[in-house]
Amino acid sequence: MRLPRNLLAVALGAALLPVAAAAPAHAAADPAFEITEVQATGTGCPKDSPARAEVRDGRVVVSPGKGMSALAGTRENGVYVARAVRACQVGMKLVHAAGWQVSVPRLDADGRAMLAGGAAGQFVARARPAGDVGGPEVEARMAGPTWGGWGIGGTAPGRWSECGAAHQLLVDAQVVAAVETADRETQNVVRVNGDAGLRLDLAWRQCPSAPRG
Repeated sequence: MRLPRNLLAVALGAALLPVAAAAPAHAAADPAFEITEVQATGTGCPKDSPARAEVRDGRVVVSPGKGMSALAGTRENGVYVARAVRACQVGMKLVHAAGWQVSVPRLDADGRAMLAGGAAGQFVARARPAGDVGGPEVEARMAGPTWGGWGIGGTAPGRWSECGAAHQLLVDAQVVAAVETADRETQNVVRVNGDAGLRLDLAWRQCPSAPRG
């Protein structure tokens, strides 16, 4: 997605251990998998607009719903908010054939920003298997005036999960809108697309063979 001229997008990599080297040509095909037990918590994923996660073309696609939208300025009810933050953590279980490890090497996200001159916005997200402190982290910074779409993507090697037939996956996301030097009567919004706003690539490898006695 082409960014507006005044939209700055910076991808940050947070790596701990490198993902294994490319698999040999005779390696088995990646396993088919499904997503179950999706749970979402935070101000950006209220119960009346639940987040969803599904498999599309081998990727994990997270649709956060309408809640991942931060509005700063004077709202319709007359209340003034100088800085608004919405955050959401989406957890899910990946179910697949036994004998595999998984990691998350890439995260992509997109949304829209409507900011007056002098206002600012930010989006930050990270995805990883549960228990991993690495994985890709992305950040987009926006400066007003801007009105349009934004997109960001980033890669980072993360740790391989434990071996098994199911793995927990976590996605953390946050959007911020701030008035800063803009007119306080303006309404400034940063949002993540409610449908397929977050997209994760997965990497797979077969578990090492058990050592011989």
